[in-house]
Amino acid sequence: MTKKYLAIMCSFFMMALSACSTPTEATTQNKQKAHNETLESYKNIESIVGKEALYAALNRYNEITPPPKRLVVVDYTKPSEEERFFVINIVDRVVENKTLVSHAVNSGYRKPYSFSNQPNSKQSSVGLFYTNELYHGKNGLSLRVDGADEGVNDNVRKRFIVIHGSDYAEREFFEQHGMLGRSEGCFAIPMSTHKQILPKIAKQTPMYVHYKK
Repeated sequence: MTKKYLAIMCSFFMMALSACSTPTEATTQNKQKAHNETLESYKNIESIVGKEALYAALNRYNEITPPPKRLVVVDYTKPSEEERFFVINIVDRVVENKTLVSHAVNSGYRKPYSFSNQPNSKQSSVGLFYTNELYHGKNGLSLRVDGADEGVNDNVRKRFIVIHGSDYAEREFFEQHGMLGRSEGCFAIPMSTHKQILPKIAKQTPMYVHYKK
C-alpha cells in the first residue's frame, strides 16, 4: 500500500468524519455566534447600567412572551446618590432614561440591605414587577406596579407600593442632606423627570429590581 494511497484514504476518512459532525458543530457554532452577537449588542447598555444588574434583569426578561419593547432596571446594590433607575429600549438597544430612585426607610440609609414583602414593614421589595395603571394621588402622577414573584413581592399592591415623583429624590436633596430621602416602600424618582418617564413605562412594562443576595 503506497504512501499516496494511504494519504488519499486518510483524506476521505477525514472528509466523512467532518460530514458526520458538521451539522451538530454548525448548530453549536451558530448558537455561540448568536449569543456573542447578543452580548455585543448590549455593550453600550452594560457600560451605563452595569453588567451584573443588566444580565440578571435580562435573564428574567427572556422568560416573557411576547418580549416587551422596554425593560426597567432598578439596581439596589448602588447607593442612593447614584443613578440606579434605568429605562431600556430593548428593540433599539439604548438606555432612554437614567435617574435617581429612593429606597425604603427600613431597608438602609445610603444603600438598602434589608427587603420585605410584608405589609407595614416599610422596606423595599425586590425581584420582577410589572407596571400597571397610571393615576393621580397625593404625590401627583403615579404608577401602580404588581409583583410577579410569589412570596417575594406579590404584596406590593396591597402595600400601596407605586412609582411616583418626589422632591426628596432630587439631586439637590442629596447635596443638602448627604443622602436621598427614603419612602415607605415606593420607588420615588425625581419630581423633575417623573412626568416624562411614567407614561412611557405604564401598562405591563417589566421592571427588575436587583439587589445583593
